[in-house]
Amino acid sequence: MEHPKRLNGFPIEAGKKPTAERRRIMPRFFIDTFDHIDVIDEIGTDLPSLGAAKDLVQRALAEMIVEEGMRRPSAELRAVVRDEAGRRVMAATMTMGIEWAGGEAA
Repeated sequence: MEHPKRLNGFPIEAGKKPTAERRRIMPRFFIDTFDHIDVIDEIGTDLPSLGAAKDLVQRALAEMIVEEGMRRPSAELRAVVRDEAGRRVMAATMTMGIEWAGGEAA
């Protein structure tokens, strides 16, 4: 199964430049991600609503936290969603930590 190409944890196909007609119908959201590397979204993603942006951010952060969890025992990931005017319309944070009782992992 081929995995979609991703940019900042989001499907690249979502970041395609819209046609003029589609642009009028769907707002564009910019999703910046922050973990050990800060990535500012300069392309944006056309989505039907702020609710769709929330759903996308939740899925992307969940995927990112799984990947980070494979590399280190704790991680905090943050995403900030901006609208086309550059206004912050939403922020989300996901934290994962593993603490071993009685010492190090077996």
